[in-house]
Amino acid sequence: MDVRTDSARPWLVVTGLHRRRGPSRRPATWYAGVAVVGVCLLCLVVLPVAGIAVTALSAGWRELWAPLQSPIGRAALGLSLAAAFTAAVVNTVAGTLLALALERTSVPGRGLLNALVDLPLAIPTTVAGLMLLELYSPVQPVGRWLAAHHVAVAYARAGVVLAMVFVTLPYAVRSVQPLLESLDRRAEEAAWTLGAGPWRTFWRVVLPALAPGVVSGFFLTFSRAVAEFGAVVVISGNLPLRTEVAPVYLYGLLENDDPAGAAAVSLYLLAASLLALAVTGWLQRRWGSRAAAPGGFAGVESRGRVAHAALAAGRWPARRWAFGALAWLWWGLVCLLPVAGLAKAGLAGGVAGFWAACTRPDAVAALRLSAWVTAWTTLLNLVLGLWTAVLLSRHRFRGRRLLAALADLPFALSPVIAGASLLVAYGPRSVLGGWLSQAGVRLMFAVPGMVLATLMVTYPMVVRELVPVLAAASRAQEEAAWTLGGGRGRPNRRKPGKL
Repeated sequence: MDVRTDSARPWLVVTGLHRRRGPSRRPATWYAGVAVVGVCLLCLVVLPVAGIAVTALSAGWRELWAPLQSPIGRAALGLSLAAAFTAAVVNTVAGTLLALALERTSVPGRGLLNALVDLPLAIPTTVAGLMLLELYSPVQPVGRWLAAHHVAVAYARAGVVLAMVFVTLPYAVRSVQPLLESLDRRAEEAAWTLGAGPWRTFWRVVLPALAPGVVSGFFLTFSRAVAEFGAVVVISGNLPLRTEVAPVYLYGLLENDDPAGAAAVSLYLLAASLLALAVTGWLQRRWGSRAAAPGGFAGVESRGRVAHAALAAGRWPARRWAFGALAWLWWGLVCLLPVAGLAKAGLAGGVAGFWAACTRPDAVAALRLSAWVTAWTTLLNLVLGLWTAVLLSRHRFRGRRLLAALADLPFALSPVIAGASLLVAYGPRSVLGGWLSQAGVRLMFAVPGMVLATLMVTYPMVVRELVPVLAAASRAQEEAAWTLGGGRGRPNRRKPGKL
């Protein structure tokens, strides 16, 4: 039966049941997409992570427990977990307040503040560490003032926490903000009508509805912070037993040619991050079913911008302005002030000195290589990430949760763990690396390896951005196109604006 010409049962097209008739109804592009994404995830995620696990376990249990028996390793792991937990708590509170300021206030610059929230994601982590060091170093004005008041940030544990807070704050904000956008405002209006004040309304009405985003933001922040390397390695000073974190300790093991010890530390960090991501996924599935149910916390849309503007300007305007001012102050201290410090340090020698530093042969070669790696990574991420997002958001099939878990797995990996896993899987000492060398393919210590490592770290971010957009997009136009005889690929090409 061709549903496009069957007028007796038009409900098949409306409900989409014609697309759930089993494997025989799936187009060839679906099988091609699953095959391409599966092979890429096998080479990009499964084999490297499996190589880390095999290397850690092949040396025996004594070698696996060695990092916990070493005082330096135990201190590094403890500092990473404690600092990541502290950063997650700080960012959960600050991210929730920032999301409230972005959605419930009308202070000047709210659009700019919303755009600046994603700034830490666009800044390389090593540059973020350098910004914090230029601001809080004892030789800088702010650092000298803090040292005079017996507060140490650079080369101290406070700097480790601050670096993690800077890098992971966007995850906490973006986890809460969508729930605020879709929150039904009638419950708040009812609370105000019954005489509840702003704080009671927040604690009894708003905060329970935001609980899924708050908890998810906490665990996402923790899983990302515990794996942070670039920003921490610059600001901490890497002092053993004091400021050395586990990813830096892992990097030292790799430099000392101890792959078994490095794999063991990687396994511990990976287990902590995976546990956090598993809890996040479980909570999202549990609360997601409640949200989809009648009367769920996100089941009714907001009344719109008119009600929002009236409430923002009508009730408690002074408190809303103070709330927005505090949001700007916090974001300025955490992000904008370090950026200004780095700009001042970069232009300390004037424009001529800045241009001379950028036009040195080694700097030009490094910038050219970075641009080349970025271009290839962006192209591959666009194809692979888009295809993965389409499979996860538009199709239901066996193994979908496994595909989502594998796509999310690199998010829990520190960059140094990602590099170590690729080196274990494709290095000269591995089976695959030896086979590639015999075939004349140079992967490690070359540009393809750099592209592969960058793709591994950034691929989950692309999928996370595209899946909600594709899931929220209406399928009415696509179903109309299918009814008129359009192929499955044509509607997506006709609606690029949705992405």
